[in-house]
Amino acid sequence: SMVGVSRCPGGWIFGRLTCLLCSWILMPLVVCCGDSNTGSTVRCRHKFPWRLADLLPCAFQVLPCGRSGTTAGDGFPYAAQPVFLEALRSDASFVVLSLGTNDASRKTDPIVFELGLLSIIARVKTSLPAAMLLIVSPLGCRRGLVELRSAAKKAAQRHGAHFVSPPLTADDFVKDRIHLAPRGARVVAECLMRAMVVEQAGTQFARGGSVILRRRDVRTIEYDTASEANGGTCLRRPRDAVSENVGSTGEPLVGVSLAPVQARLPSPQHQSSMAECKGTRSRQRSLSRDRGEDFGREFTRLRRLSSCCHAECTSSCD
Repeated sequence: SMVGVSRCPGGWIFGRLTCLLCSWILMPLVVCCGDSNTGSTVRCRHKFPWRLADLLPCAFQVLPCGRSGTTAGDGFPYAAQPVFLEALRSDASFVVLSLGTNDASRKTDPIVFELGLLSIIARVKTSLPAAMLLIVSPLGCRRGLVELRSAAKKAAQRHGAHFVSPPLTADDFVKDRIHLAPRGARVVAECLMRAMVVEQAGTQFARGGSVILRRRDVRTIEYDTASEANGGTCLRRPRDAVSENVGSTGEPLVGVSLAPVQARLPSPQHQSSMAECKGTRSRQRSLSRDRGEDFGREFTRLRRLSSCCHAECTSSCD
């Protein structure tokens, strides 16, 4: 049976009352759809939906709707599972879709995978038109994932969904190189949290904009998820005429590719460099919000980061 994951401060009684009050007034629901890396039972507390619930404010509720072994293409399609139908019937504000690991194991054709993913996205858009849809890049270290990641990004762009590419390495998976270790689940949850917070802030990006965050604790790199997904896209820093090729740095990046938008924001204040927005703290401080850290500081830092990236995208588009 599926369980809802929520985090409330204080004791058990106070937390219970807070949850009831939020459910009566307004509690944004996050539905996580996917395979075994998503999970749906109490035994899956090491999966990324539980980590996401720890990072989000207590007003959020996370509902894992995963099914082990499911695929987007042929084999064991996730679209035919009852857990997916239950997710469509929910009043979710955010929908996270993470598929492709089992498709790579089955050597599914990228075209078949993309068509299956497009069908799932279309059903989500029809049932939950107001929900923010986040497509997670296919997870794993198996061969064939490069083509599936490219197909997943195309499907997300076609339907205007948000594409999230976590900076994972071989150390973020268990020995089978398929399932996420607790460390990898934390990285995925952090990327999703940042994409959701930026959206909640009401920040609109110029066409083709993206949020780029660096990961500073990587020692062994097996593959570069963002580089594969973006094809080595050249980024240009504000007030810097030197282009930086993502695929040639040798350091994995996380790109939260946002859906194209029609409106543009007024140009924000210029930043001296992107390094000021990214921060210089270690991963334990820069890529995670500790339980005792004020959420307002994290929110403000993300607004500064998004403004800096918006200025970068505006200058490149103009």
